[in-house]
Amino acid sequence: MNDKLNIQETQRRIRKVGGYHLLLFLLPILSVLYYGWLKSAELNTRPDNPHRIAPLNQRGKILDRSGTPLVTVLEGERAYPAGECTGSLVGYELRGRNQTGLEAALQGEISPPLPAVTLTQALIQDREVSAGKRSQLQGPDIRLTIDLKIQQQLFQALSPFPGAIALADPQGDIIAAVSSPSFDPNKVRENWQALRSDPKSPFIERVGSGFYPVLRPDGSPLLTQQESKNHTWFSKDPFPNYPLASEAAWIEGRLFITPLMLLESAFQTVDRVPRQGLSLRQERKPVSSQRSVPPSLQEPADSASESLRYWLLQGPPFRNSPSFLAVIGETSERYCFAIVVEVDSSQAQAQLVDKILPALELVGRTQQVSETGRGR
Repeated sequence: MNDKLNIQETQRRIRKVGGYHLLLFLLPILSVLYYGWLKSAELNTRPDNPHRIAPLNQRGKILDRSGTPLVTVLEGERAYPAGECTGSLVGYELRGRNQTGLEAALQGEISPPLPAVTLTQALIQDREVSAGKRSQLQGPDIRLTIDLKIQQQLFQALSPFPGAIALADPQGDIIAAVSSPSFDPNKVRENWQALRSDPKSPFIERVGSGFYPVLRPDGSPLLTQQESKNHTWFSKDPFPNYPLASEAAWIEGRLFITPLMLLESAFQTVDRVPRQGLSLRQERKPVSSQRSVPPSLQEPADSASESLRYWLLQGPPFRNSPSFLAVIGETSERYCFAIVVEVDSSQAQAQLVDKILPALELVGRTQQVSETGRGR
């Protein structure tokens, strides 16, 4: 008898607990149905609905050296006319909040200063903007040193192999910062899962954020571990706050540096270090006059011609990463470059000879770059 009562009591408690769980499960569903269906029309017409507030400000554009937009605004949305060739560099913006690359780094500079207002004041301003009684706030544009035409040419020359190309003129202005693979910022939303799962990591900006265990031609590091502690790289912040830091790293006794650091080594190797370091923006910020000298190569160039000369560095494998090709050099117009191709040496050599070097030989000969140089 007692066993039967205990079983009934247990079943009653189970039903009670199950009822509570069912109620907790149904509450959010009923809430969604109520506000999303029955009350949706009323909510959509309420004047204090934040989704109805039109943007009171418009962020400035990001332009290349000639004023060609790399990032602009179309119908209230950020747009990226250059597409894939600058995707890793400029980054993207999703839903007005999620930002990467220069979109995130320059947000504070390309956004107009907003006065502190209450929600009621914002609604009033919104109606005034919609009625044409108030101008939309406009953020300033920022012009980079990038030459879009050269950026596109070098991106095509490097593709489809992963790697990076950094190119700078004699003054240290970064003319191209090519990272491959890249992505089209206009299509990030629809390609999100494919981009995230891509083993070649297209979201990584390799020029300033890709670290490689580069060695000198004789197999020694560019700097000893003690030397690297006291060394200040010119490329610590050539990109405006992006990447946040580009210090060399020592991992398992190997020196890892970025292509931007290799670019500095190219300038030092040809004995022409820019006084103000490297820059990605035409309006340079003041730099310290106390700068250490980047490492140089004493070996003769592996190839020298009227068009260019270059040095082949060692790119040995590390852990699960295969070997790679690393090259520094200068063109006949005294543009310095650094190249990293993340494939085995035979494929990289073929890509270098057949596509990348011929593209670099044309650098400085386009009308756009010539006109910019004369205007300096």
